[in-house]
Amino acid sequence: MAYDFKGTFNTSGFNRFVAFARGQQADLVGRIINLQEEQIRTGSLSFAYDGQGVPQQYEPDNESYIGKLVAAYEVLGGDPFFDLNIRSKAQAVFLVPGDETVSATTMSNGEAVGLPGRADAESGALIENMREWAEGVIDYKRDYLERKIRRAVDYADQLQDEIDLLALLMGPVDSTGSFDNIFSALNQLIANPEYRAIFDDKGNDPNMKNVDAPFTIYDAGPDRAPGDSPGRDEGGYLPPGGTVAV
Repeated sequence: MAYDFKGTFNTSGFNRFVAFARGQQADLVGRIINLQEEQIRTGSLSFAYDGQGVPQQYEPDNESYIGKLVAAYEVLGGDPFFDLNIRSKAQAVFLVPGDETVSATTMSNGEAVGLPGRADAESGALIENMREWAEGVIDYKRDYLERKIRRAVDYADQLQDEIDLLALLMGPVDSTGSFDNIFSALNQLIANPEYRAIFDDKGNDPNMKNVDAPFTIYDAGPDRAPGDSPGRDEGGYLPPGGTVAV
């Protein structure tokens, strides 16, 4: 696979990847525009909640893919307030923290945190018998469209995540997480002789044959025997018996 390395590499392999990545940066603006258009087509679904986490209103874009799914869901009798209650990534539910005197017992959406052992076997069996005949109808009129709506909402979140990532990559060198910021951090590791996972091969190993050579116990010296195994010291790769990194 192309550029198939992680934390252990030499400058030849690194420079080849950087040259490739730099060439692709010209496409980032176009990719963002395409993702934004896909966002418009997909649409969104957001619920507004009161202080107890009960949904008060929801806002689908009726002309979007999600809006049309929600409209079909309602036509089939579904009630989004009770049956969907979907949250986007920006509305994540979390455990409300307690303190040293009171343990956490409530979620941020108002739900109580349950404990194991519901003791509901008798009522559970009755409900199962009661709804068994309607499972096909429930799947057709509720579950099928609900799965499509939830997948579409998740897809919309993923589109925004990718837009945010691409915008971050285009940032300046002092912006944490930008391409130039990461490039600068890696160059600092390359320049640090004590970080031996990366080394400057000075163009001598373009096929990265020697990057997995083991670390030497000590730096090379003139007393290395001709039969000594290859390895890497603070200067880079040492061939068998070699006293100077190549």
